Amino acid sequence: FFFLMIRRPPRSTQSRSSAASDVYKRQVLTLTNTRDSLNKENEEIRSRIVLMIDKRNNLSRANQEIEKDVKKMKEDSENLLKIRNDLKKYVNDLRNEIREVGSEWETQKRSMTHEINQLQTIRKHINEEKSKEKVAFDYARNYLRKQLETLQKEIIVSSQEIQKYEAMIQTMKKRESDCRAVIIDETNKFKEFIESHHLTS
Repeated sequence: FFFLMIRRPPRSTQSRSSAASDVYKRQVLTLTNTRDSLNKENEEIRSRIVLMIDKRNNLSRANQEIEKDVKKMKEDSENLLKIRNDLKKYVNDLRNEIREVGSEWETQKRSMTHEINQLQTIRKHINEEKSKEKVAFDYARNYLRKQLETLQKEIIVSSQEIQKYEAMIQTMKKRESDCRAVIIDETNKFKEFIESHHLTS
């Protein structure tokens, strides 16, 4: 910052000059303490801003992980849907083959009917499993969506707090600048006072 050089008044100085010097010293000490206090508050606010930025970065990384999980679940769901469609197509193909079999193939038809029943049972079981998986997927998706919304709200709150602290820093800087201006002005006045006092002496 800046330094002040204060000369001791000569011994012949009147008591009024000594009192003015004491008042000036107290003003300089008060302004210096105010400046130090503002610097300390500024450092604390900067530390809190760094912590909030780290928190926002962590939330962003967690958000990216959740998006990856949602994407993977979506891919798994599409794969299961493809398997179901393939099984459906397979069952339809078997039914078409049964329609083409004649009476002399009754034995084979009964065997194939039995196989179809088994496939239908499997299909029902797959549908039940698919339904359970869909319920689980919907639950997981809703849960992840809520988590994502919570994280987004936290990121917004963090950004707002950072903006607030940045505004506080600007205010502190302005106050510091004002204090500097006051100290410089008081210093100039004191110098003028000393010089005028010397001239009159």
